[in-house]
Amino acid sequence: MWGLGVAVYFLAEGYPAALACRALLGCGDAMTFISVLRLGARWFPARRGPLVAQLAGLIGMAGSLVSTLVLARVLAAFGWTPTFAGSAIGGLLALLLVLVFLKDQPAGHESAPVRHTGPGYVRRQLAAAWREPGTRLGMWVHFTTQFPAMVFLLLWGLPFLVRAQGRSTEGAGGLLTLVVLSHMVVGLVYGQTLARHHGARAPLALGTVGATALLWGAVLAWPGQAPLWLLVTLCLVLGACGPASMIGFDFARPANPPERQGTASGIVNMGGFTASMTTLLAVGVLLDATGDNFRVAFAAVFVLQALGISQILRLRRRADRRERERVVARRVEAVHVPV
Repeated sequence: MWGLGVAVYFLAEGYPAALACRALLGCGDAMTFISVLRLGARWFPARRGPLVAQLAGLIGMAGSLVSTLVLARVLAAFGWTPTFAGSAIGGLLALLLVLVFLKDQPAGHESAPVRHTGPGYVRRQLAAAWREPGTRLGMWVHFTTQFPAMVFLLLWGLPFLVRAQGRSTEGAGGLLTLVVLSHMVVGLVYGQTLARHHGARAPLALGTVGATALLWGAVLAWPGQAPLWLLVTLCLVLGACGPASMIGFDFARPANPPERQGTASGIVNMGGFTASMTTLLAVGVLLDATGDNFRVAFAAVFVLQALGISQILRLRRRADRRERERVVARRVEAVHVPV
């Protein structure tokens, strides 16, 4: 789907066609990421799940950074159509490699086939995954942690740094790159920490939210333009938002059986992107209403963070209790009772 979106994108001649292609690209990206998480759960033991998820996010960010730098040079040298045609061909080659070499699970560890009983199967899977407190907790963790960095990187970071903070375009680009580099480093640290200390999930997620809110508040409250050291610190902290959002999957994973892992991961993944799109729109509306007052516009970040934290605190104990019950049940089932 991603390759199809790219292939049609470079041929698009109007806004509606380009928008449809962008939708295909988004669907392809979401399906790829969820599939990677699903494969990680099949190929690696559960205790390595957090590290595998963080590595998946790290590699994705590294690919985004490298491809952006490469595509910028190729686009300047060859133009729009050859550049995106080459990207489509690259997507086709990746698909061929996946078809030839990738397997769903290791040989000899095939899972029992899941019966798709009737047209309501997907609805029942969604309802069952949603009923689990761990799934909903994971979604709200993803919701609360991911969007500040996404809003900053996708749209409003560059105009904020240039127009409100007086930075050059090159300097602002360097700060945005720093967010990506911080994401890659923090992802490794979070992954190793969670693989060793399962109970660190909530403290890391809430700590990241708190640090993000603190730095946002400091930058926005600074009289005049914030100093460079403070902006650098903000970008370093924003880099932790992506790895913290991956913790949401670590809450949903033990709450659902293997046949519902993809469904639960999809629900979690919706959280951060819902918050990101909401905040992107809210910041734009507030900027128009206040005459480009970034201090007022970025206050939307705190509103959504407060909403997310309230839901995390509401669901945390319920999810922990349910998870402990599942662990006890699995241990009882694993006990061999001699006849």
